[in-house]
Amino acid sequence: MTTPGMFPELVQVTYDRVIEQYSNWFDPASERATTTGESTLQERFDRFFEEVDGHYAILLEALAYTCGPLIAFSAFGYALDRLGSIRPRHLVPFAAYCGYVSIVGYPIGTDIGNPWIGAHVVVPLAIPAGVGVAAVFRWGWRRSRPTT
Repeated sequence: MTTPGMFPELVQVTYDRVIEQYSNWFDPASERATTTGESTLQERFDRFFEEVDGHYAILLEALAYTCGPLIAFSAFGYALDRLGSIRPRHLVPFAAYCGYVSIVGYPIGTDIGNPWIGAHVVVPLAIPAGVGVAAVFRWGWRRSRPTT
């Protein structure tokens, strides 16, 4: 922020927009969700699970084709951190939980089934994956050095 004196105005405008647009946040975002017509509870559940199933397929396919090693190293790094092979850190399990829960949660919470929702999984899993890659690198470095 280059003009700190405008901070109160920024807060006021933000507050006004939130109040003005609050009801729009909970409107369905897709045309499929806004179709009118009477349907039973069972039909609505069936339609919901069909849509979610398609989102899971897209997400899992995108992760399988592009992020297999990252997911494997994230599980390895998380295990190393939790089992105490390295000094435990709070950020590693937090990022792992965020990434793994995103695999389950984002397909349920989105109405857009595209591979880019995998970014919500990959970004947090990069932290425990980095721990796993660093451990493999350190082990390899120690083994490659000659002992005297």
